[in-house]
Formats: sequence, structure tokens, C-alpha cells
Amino acid sequence: QSRSSAASDVYKRQAKYNSMNTSPYVETATSAVVGHYLDRIKQEYRLLEARVNEAQEELKKIQKENLILNNNKKSYFDIVIKGNMDVCAQTSLNDSLLSILLETIDYLPKEKAVEYREKLDSIQTHFPRLKNSQDLVRSEELMPYTIPVSNVSIPKQFQFHQELPEGQPSTLLTPHQSSRHPTSTTPHQTNRPPITNQSQLPKMLEHLADLNLSSIVSAVSFGKKDSSLFFSGLKGAVEIWDWKNNRRVSKMQCLDDKHIRDIKVTKDYRMIAAGEENRLIIYDVASPANPVLLHCKETVKQACYAVGLSADDRLLFSCFDDGTVFIWDLHTMNLVRTLFGHREGVTCIDICGNTIYTGSLDNTLRLWDLSNGKEIYRYNFSSNIFTVSLRPTGDAIAVGLQSNMIKVLDLSTRGEFYSITAHQNSVLSLKYARSGDWFVSTGKDSSIKVFESSRGQCLFQRHQPGSLLCNDVSPDCYIAVGSSNHLVSIYGLV
Repeated sequence: QSRSSAASDVYKRQAKYNSMNTSPYVETATSAVVGHYLDRIKQEYRLLEARVNEAQEELKKIQKENLILNNNKKSYFDIVIKGNMDVCAQTSLNDSLLSILLETIDYLPKEKAVEYREKLDSIQTHFPRLKNSQDLVRSEELMPYTIPVSNVSIPKQFQFHQELPEGQPSTLLTPHQSSRHPTSTTPHQTNRPPITNQSQLPKMLEHLADLNLSSIVSAVSFGKKDSSLFFSGLKGAVEIWDWKNNRRVSKMQCLDDKHIRDIKVTKDYRMIAAGEENRLIIYDVASPANPVLLHCKETVKQACYAVGLSADDRLLFSCFDDGTVFIWDLHTMNLVRTLFGHREGVTCIDICGNTIYTGSLDNTLRLWDLSNGKEIYRYNFSSNIFTVSLRPTGDAIAVGLQSNMIKVLDLSTRGEFYSITAHQNSVLSLKYARSGDWFVSTGKDSSIKVFESSRGQCLFQRHQPGSLLCNDVSPDCYIAVGSSNHLVSIYGLV
């Protein structure tokens, strides 16, 4: 009886527990909790949905502003380019007027001529110098106004994100060719200009002196040790001048009254003169009484247009009117090699390491391997080459043409950095500064111009009477310019 009573109690308690778990009270409490959480989730969803809508509206506004800014940039670019083109036209007109005025000034009395020449120099200083409509536009001044927006599609016709052009599109050229297979090519534009150290660019071109000589000055060269001395090639003579004291130091007769075409001075002050004869004359400046003569045995040669020296002054290069280049050993005075290839006279030469660069009247610039005398590479031009100058950094060479153009070539890619319409007539001489940051050009149009190296922007220019036949730049940035008016002018760059 006691056991059955206990079993009955357990059964009753289990039944009561089961009835509690299935009661409507428990179901109602559970539904209330779930409903509360669902309401919170719906509320947060609506809040997030409202924020997404706001963000989409802001995104649309930013997209519209972005398109408007890009369109404004395009319009501004077009306006600036048109303005620059107008200034270029004014520059060309100004150059023509200045050329006419310079020709007429020579007929005025001397005092009036000096007065008007000073006025013209002042005008040139303040007049903007533009030869390219992009000169006033730089990509850093017109940075793209695009605001980056993720997942926003902007129509292609409104995308104007490119930087402003600095020249023609780049053209990929073939790699360096083997010396056994020289390649002939016309230079192409590349978009990698030489790097210019802006802090080294001169701020002012100052006219320091004018020296009157006895004949046409067709060659000038500064002394290696003292930039106050320069060597001038005249008709039948070479004169050494101290320009700071305006006095002639010495005069050396040579070449039987023929014009001197080029002068080079070694580090030990030996002077090499060449001109309209088939021989070269070497003077020891300290004792010029006993010059050394280097004769070309071939009688067909009538003139030596240019001479060059290796970096160690061991080798002398002479360029002749029949297209040959002779290489001499200055220690033994023997002819060691002859370069054949040019069909016309070789007018200019420059040397860098084991490579020789020669320009000719056959419209080609040729590169030669000094070790074997073979042609490595060839550039073709549409005009005679009158002058070349290697950038001291070794990455570029400037080529002056009869057609008034200067082309700066990229020696690493065999391409072209840029071209400049430098003068109104033939480019007669080019010379880089020792830093390589700028170079000087003179021409038949009576102008001397200084260009920076990276893009060919004209920094300064001056005019003086006559054709400016030659120039040289000293290590401390003095410039000597020789002219057909028997004048050597000295300028300083600071």
C-alpha cells in the first residue's frame, strides 16, 4: 500500500509538470519575445535602408559634379592652348620685326645704334618666348580633377583624365643593334626627356665684353686652365685673347692665309688648328715657334672641317671634306686609323668613351666603334648637319641642322627626345654646359639662344650683328661667340 501510494504521487507530479509545459501561458511568453526581436530587426533594416538611399543620392551628386569638373577641365585646356597659339604667333611676328630692326640699326650713327640696341634687348627680355603652344601648360598645373568614387560608371566621352601632352606620342624603337649590322633610321619622338637639375639653371644672361678682331671669327675655344683666355680662329691665324683685360696675348700664323675652321686645346696647352687645307697644325702655346704639322697624304682633300679630342687627349680626330675621318696618336704623331662611310664632307664630331659621333653634309649622323673603326648606327635627316654637341651625362646628343632645327636624340633608345625650331636660318654651332642642364645655340640669323635640356625651353636670347659662326662654353659658365662681323662677344650666365 505504501509503495502504490508513492507511485501514485510520482505520477501526479509528472502529470502536473507536463500540463505546465503545454499551457497557453508558456506559448504566449515565447511568442512575445520573438515578436519583440523581429520588431527591432525590422526597425534597424528600415534605418539602414534609409541610409543606403541617402548614400545613393550623394553618390549621384558626386558623379554629376565629377562630370562637370572634367568638362570644365577640357574647356579650360582648349582655351589655354588657343591662347598659347596666339602668343606663339605674336612671338614669330616679334622675331621677324626684331630681325628687320637689327638690320636697319647698323645703318644708324653709332650712338643711336647703341641706344636702340639697348631698347631692343629690353623688349626681348620682357616679351614671352614661346615656340610651342604647350610651353605655358604643364601637367602639374592642370592635374586631373577626377574625384575617385567606387563602383561609379562614368561614360567614356566624359572621361578626361590624361595629363597634358609634352610632345608627340612615344614610338618604341628597336634595341641597340650589333656593330656588324648598322641600322639606318629616322629619329622618332620618345616621352622620356633628359632630367634637368632645375636648381642649376641660370637665372640671367649678362653681356660682358665685345672684342674686335682682324677678320671673320670662325672658331673659338676657351683655355682649359683659365677661362679669361680664349683662342679665336681667324683667316690664316689663331689669336689668344685675355678678354677680361681686353688685350691680345699672342698671335700664331698658320694655314697660309686660309680660314681656320676649328680649334681644340689640350690639357697641357697644345692647340690644334684646322681649316681650309689638307693639314693640321699643332702649337705648344708656351713655345709656339716650332709648330708640328700633320699632313694628309691624299691630295683630294681640300679642307678639314672639324677636329676632336679623346677624353685623355691621346687621340686626335680630323674630319675632311671628302667624308673621311682620320685618327691620330698625339704621342707618336702617327695616323692610326681612318673611318670611311660618309658620302659628303664631315662637318662636326664629338667623342664619348669608345663611341665617335660624326655629322655630315650627306644628312646623316653616324656612330662609330673606336676600337675597330666600324659603323654602329646611323640617323638619317632631311637636312645637312652643321654641328653636334654631346650632353656630358652621355644620354643625349643635340644636332644642329641647316634647316634651322635642333634635334635632341636619345642615345639609349636611338629615338628622339624633342625638336626645336631654334632659329630663322641655319643652326651653326651648339655647345652643352658642363652640367648638362642647358646648352647654347648660335645661328645665321644673328641670334644666340640658351635652352634648358629637359624640354628645350628657351631661357635667354640675344641678337648681335652678323652670322654667329661659333661658340664655346667655359667650365664656369662663360660663353664666347664668334661672328662674321670680326667680333667675339663674351656673355656670363648666373
